[in-house]
Amino acid sequence: MDITITAPSKSKRNGFRDSVSERLRRMFSRFSHRIASVDIALTDVNGLRGGIDKQCRVSVRMPGIGEIATTAKDESPWAAVAQATRRARRKVLTKLKRPRSQRERYRRNRWSDSDTLEE
Repeated sequence: MDITITAPSKSKRNGFRDSVSERLRRMFSRFSHRIASVDIALTDVNGLRGGIDKQCRVSVRMPGIGEIATTAKDESPWAAVAQATRRARRKVLTKLKRPRSQRERYRRNRWSDSDTLEE
């Protein structure tokens, strides 16, 4: 699992990138073998004006499934990253739980219907 973090230069000096990559490794460790790469982009939307303007975009690329992207905005960059990574993890989980094809979905429905008829 490759992790790429794009953030403003301010976040380089306080270990922000290291802690974000560690958070990602922990959150996606259960299915890291299914993830090709994770990209995080942190931007300051309003510039120096302040307010709820830190935006974090998390993109997860999974072979066979595609790209999953989430965004979050908050006052703090830490909170924006936390929200976006939680959303991305939830989306990855739902994608992995879904049947892979219509044929598999049909097969599951057919078997579950026949089980209820026999009872």
